[in-house]
Amino acid sequence: MRSLVFLLGVALVAGAFAASAAAQPPAPDKHFPGNDAYVGLATGAPAAPAAAQTPAADKPFPGEVADVLLYVDIVNSPRPKGAAPRPKACTQLSSFKRGERPVLRIFGVETGTGEALTPENVKYAYVKIPGLPNVKLNWGPHGAGTARAYFWTAGWDIAADYPLGVLPFKVVFKTESGKFGIFTQDGLPPENRLTILP
Repeated sequence: MRSLVFLLGVALVAGAFAASAAAQPPAPDKHFPGNDAYVGLATGAPAAPAAAQTPAADKPFPGEVADVLLYVDIVNSPRPKGAAPRPKACTQLSSFKRGERPVLRIFGVETGTGEALTPENVKYAYVKIPGLPNVKLNWGPHGAGTARAYFWTAGWDIAADYPLGVLPFKVVFKTESGKFGIFTQDGLPPENRLTILP
């Protein structure tokens, strides 16, 4: 699992740099996601335009040192209760209509040990969505055959009267060793944030 998370982090960084012709390789003393404990978070969001990709020279990409690394992306559910299903389920999206069902998919690693976050080492994990009770994250297998993978998920149905615009959700993990992993969309370009549409 540690190798999988490392590969996901490397693939994410490689994709972000490839998407921007202006992207430059990091200085030799900087670390990519998955190396050591220099990464705060990673997202499945598309890379921002080159002008927006200007991390501070003194900070490793993409953020601060953290005890827990979280990879977070959002896909559409094949079974929305208040809207017609989209043509293809489990597609990464950032915009959802009222009545649809977004599903967060999360992989995590405790950076000090390199251990993947599982029910064995997580005290609690949830998503905080404004106006709703905390949504518990569930651990389990997804996919079939050689494509089967274990990760955390949480889905919810967007109410017909839910407020429109960017949804400021928060993902919270607490490990049995007392370490926290927290993900928000802060710092992402507006077009890459989870947005509720009419």
